[in-house]
Amino acid sequence: MTWLIVGGLLILAFAPVLWLMPTKRDRQLVKLREQARREGLTVEVTALPKTGARAEERVGADGVARDVTQACSAYLLPAPKPWRQAPRWFLLRDAAGPAPLKGWAAHPEVPLPEIGADYWRAVAGAVAGLEDHCLAIEVNDGTASWYWLENPRGREATELVGGIAERLRALGLLQARFGHSSDLDR
Repeated sequence: MTWLIVGGLLILAFAPVLWLMPTKRDRQLVKLREQARREGLTVEVTALPKTGARAEERVGADGVARDVTQACSAYLLPAPKPWRQAPRWFLLRDAAGPAPLKGWAAHPEVPLPEIGADYWRAVAGAVAGLEDHCLAIEVNDGTASWYWLENPRGREATELVGGIAERLRALGLLQARFGHSSDLDR
């Protein structure tokens, strides 16, 4: 009986310590974010409008519109110098998305710029390969951003984050090229 009481007290004493231990998911996030920093990326936690939300997610039973957003992480690649004349855009992953890129739709608050098809083909090539991990892509004057849920789905952090960084760099090169030349039709 004494051993049961001692065992119970030990469990009560160490239970809070075990509760504070990082979970497998926490350890995965640490690996992903450390790799992102090694690749020169900045990580932010943010929210995006949820595309394809069901009607009951958009409006409550009382008829009041709900804020339909999705929490995610943004991996940002800062530009070495601002892309002043390059286009700014924000695309959300949407299977039913119209042009300019199949499977993507413009963010409701960021109108798409008037740009030629060659530019969008170059963007499609730059982001190809990791679409299943991506919720949105944004390019503005100073950063290229990749929004996702940080779910590696069995892939190694170095491989996955390296692919994201490579795609962001390709977008950055496209922005720098477009901002300084007129070889892509506007």
